[in-house]
Amino acid sequence: MFSFFRNSRPKDTPRPEKDRPPSRRDKGVLKKSTSASIKNSPAKMMNVETYSVQVVPKAYARSMTMSVQLTGVVRVTAPKNASAYQIHKFVLAHKSWIDKYQEQYFRLRQAHPKKVGRAGEVFLILGKEHRLQFDLGCKREFEFALQDRNLVVKVPPQLWTSFRCREDHPEVIEDLKKYLLVLAKKVLRQRLQYYSGVMGLAPSSISFRSQKTRWGSCSQSGHVSLNWRLIVAPLSVMDYVIIHELAHLRYFDHSTDFWNLVARHAFDFEIAKKWLNENQFAGDFLSKRSALYADILY
Repeated sequence: MFSFFRNSRPKDTPRPEKDRPPSRRDKGVLKKSTSASIKNSPAKMMNVETYSVQVVPKAYARSMTMSVQLTGVVRVTAPKNASAYQIHKFVLAHKSWIDKYQEQYFRLRQAHPKKVGRAGEVFLILGKEHRLQFDLGCKREFEFALQDRNLVVKVPPQLWTSFRCREDHPEVIEDLKKYLLVLAKKVLRQRLQYYSGVMGLAPSSISFRSQKTRWGSCSQSGHVSLNWRLIVAPLSVMDYVIIHELAHLRYFDHSTDFWNLVARHAFDFEIAKKWLNENQFAGDFLSKRSALYADILY
């Protein structure tokens, strides 16, 4: 399994918190917990000075934990009997930690603005930036093509006379997602078949999904699943994820033998791992829902 994501959380202990990379616990904001043990204790919102705080009571919790969501909301999991004063005090005790991650996520959202389908907009595809360009087409639907460093959209003739390239066209983005899904499946399937032959490791089945927290996975039954949003990555990075999952067909762990097998086929896998870590939000514009584009509440 090749996981990623996105958050960090301190606990209400006196020891200082270490800086940690985002974890998989950030699944968006303003969602109620689905834990069966707290069905009668729904999440609630409160303000602590300038912070919007989502409080999730849990009957079995002995202490408070905290995470900062991509929208800036501070999420506190607390015992059911925790008072508003205790929560208030806990949040303010971690003020510098909260400010640090709110600023980090604010910059992240600026670096990955929501796509609106306007001429000149930049899309990362196969590891390269492509600028959106509109042109007259000859079919009744939008067509897409990668030409040099441009992402060319052919506009149907019946729409062309009234089409304003410098305006937002969200309908183009939806069709673009379908185009990139088809392209991703084609490229990933080809690379998977190639490395399956080279490594002598064949999955029992394959699927292409848009996982929130995984670039890929391999089950004990030999099923390999790949995140199709890898279409934003260079081929060398795609190859690493594929090699990583195929290696699990032989070693269902991350042992030394596993990494030796990966290294034999992905010589620069450390560079690929770094790219994935630094660009884990680059494909969020392909998601159905992403907290990256939710309303900012801080």
